[in-house]
Amino acid sequence: MQRTGSLEIPQDQKFQERYWKLQRIAWIGMVIMLILAFLGLFGSGPLSHATIGNEDDPLQLKFQRFGLFHAPTTLEVHIGGDRVASEETEVQLELSRAYLDGVQIESIEPEPERVVAIPGGVNYVFLRGDPLRSTRIQIHLMPETYGLLRGEVSLKDGPSLDFLQWIYP
Repeated sequence: MQRTGSLEIPQDQKFQERYWKLQRIAWIGMVIMLILAFLGLFGSGPLSHATIGNEDDPLQLKFQRFGLFHAPTTLEVHIGGDRVASEETEVQLELSRAYLDGVQIESIEPEPERVVAIPGGVNYVFLRGDPLRSTRIQIHLMPETYGLLRGEVSLKDGPSLDFLQWIYP
């Protein structure tokens, strides 16, 4: 027992020091989680936005690395004009079956001319007015599963891009 004035107060100094150390670690952990949340770890933000490919590439994909179960998200695909069969007015974009099994497509802008099921996924056929200009396609979707979603977007007989999305419950 330790005496404080006229009082005898039981104290366990080792326990108190361990408790203070644990409390500091918890506060640091909460501050780190808060910073990561503001940066986009749990939704939109700089950490969440991702781009695969460059503007000059025949295929570029912009998407969110992190999403929420049953919350809308968008895949934005840019198809270069001068490098993709410049004579053709038709573009065929393929999405992998593994990715499509985990999401529900809400809408596609512009709407595809036709949709063809292929062994590895789905082929979306788009018409282009000027084959020398780049084309932007937005695929609005809703995740139907949570966890890691692996996807692949590709041009028929052209380049492909693999991507990962983490969907929170």
